[in-house]
Amino acid sequence: ELLEFFRSLADISKPPLYLYDLPQVTGTKLSMETLLELAKHPNIAGVKASCEIGFVRCLIDAVGESFRVIVANGGLVDMLLHHGMYEQLEGMFAIAPRWTVAIGQAAAEGDWEQAARCQRKLSRLKDLISTYGFGCFTNLMNARGIPGRFVPRPLCQLSEIQQESLLQEPIAQELLREDVARSN
Repeated sequence: ELLEFFRSLADISKPPLYLYDLPQVTGTKLSMETLLELAKHPNIAGVKASCEIGFVRCLIDAVGESFRVIVANGGLVDMLLHHGMYEQLEGMFAIAPRWTVAIGQAAAEGDWEQAARCQRKLSRLKDLISTYGFGCFTNLMNARGIPGRFVPRPLCQLSEIQQESLLQEPIAQELLREDVARSN
């Protein structure tokens, strides 16, 4: 059913189709066999994969250059870069783009200790989001001066008390301090 579903979408789509393998959100894990079959379709260009990294590595090796595998794992950016997995996309990058870029710059320079230091900040931020739930994404973006609602319905926004608590967390304070320092 999944093969037929995605093939039928790809057949009628004008732009290339990208798959989204995020089982914790979609409730469906795309198997290696399914992904390899779908990679053969001329209008299915790639996948954003947030699954176990060994699975992603095997998928990248199996499809080669013909099918984009974009890794989604904000907790391992430095390690993924170190092992040649350069295409990464994670929602957290929008909250802390400077930290993300700093990991990439340090990796490009071969300074893996600096990359690890920057990664630890990004990982603490990821832990914070896990603690408060995805609802805090909007609060962090708004506190950084980026207006909007970034939490899709039906997910809930944080209460005022939760928002205040979130913004007092040390890693949130560090993120906001860096924004203030850059604007001065």
